[in-house]
Amino acid sequence: MSAQRDLRKLTRQELLELLLEQGKELDKLRNELKIAKDELADRKIKMREAGSIAEAAMELSGIFEAAQNAADLYLENIRQDYSRSVTRNDANYRDAGNRRVSSTYDDDRYVDSSYYGDLGGYDDEDAEELDYYDE
Repeated sequence: MSAQRDLRKLTRQELLELLLEQGKELDKLRNELKIAKDELADRKIKMREAGSIAEAAMELSGIFEAAQNAADLYLENIRQDYSRSVTRNDANYRDAGNRRVSSTYDDDRYVDSSYYGDLGGYDDEDAEELDYYDE
């Protein structure tokens, strides 16, 4: 109540100045409120975007995980195929070695002709000359 008595004692000029100050204070508070609301809206948007980014990252993580699993499976299949082919080649090599008993003269002549070219019939003297070049 004492505030009302004090206001009654003020002159018209003082009351107008007081009212003007109150208006300025009100404008300042409204401006601060607008800024606070804008910042709050901005934070909400950022939080929503962060949530969207987090969801996108989790989805990408799933995609990368699936890609890694596919790559691992592919490499495992290549290793298995390689292992099978090596085993198959080893078996074929052993089978080939068991079937070959000994070389014959015709085999040696074939090897000689593939190494020296097709010499036709050559005699011992030609063979000695060819052996000379091998040394």
